[in-house]
Amino acid sequence: MTAQTLVGAVTAIAAVVDGVSGIEAAPAIPKENLNNRTFALTYVMTSAVEISETGTKQHLVLIAIDLLRPLVNLNNELTILLPIVDAVSTALITEMTSGGDAFSNTIDTFSILRIEFLPSYTYSAVDCIGYRIMMEDTKLKLDL
Repeated sequence: MTAQTLVGAVTAIAAVVDGVSGIEAAPAIPKENLNNRTFALTYVMTSAVEISETGTKQHLVLIAIDLLRPLVNLNNELTILLPIVDAVSTALITEMTSGGDAFSNTIDTFSILRIEFLPSYTYSAVDCIGYRIMMEDTKLKLDL
């Protein structure tokens, strides 16, 4: 078995997010300045290695996707973002069901998909608004 890596998982998840209609940029490695109206940042928020009694080794990772827009008009930004949140959630869940390939087999599964509102987010000196989608307990098998 080939080890599943954090880099591989983040890259594959960012690629799925980038394919969602309405997102103009979703790079696996964020740039200093993104000149897009709607963009996503995908990153590892936390990670722990679990080693079971049977010797199974895996990362338990919280991977976050921040969907952002520069804040110009609150009502307008939320009207645009909410359908994208739905679409990203559906795309992430589909990847783990019969319709997907587990993000090109870079992860085994995740247990919770949590969404939170980001009322204030400064990215590259620009005030933004958005939502954070968190893939909790994302499991990656390790070769140690």
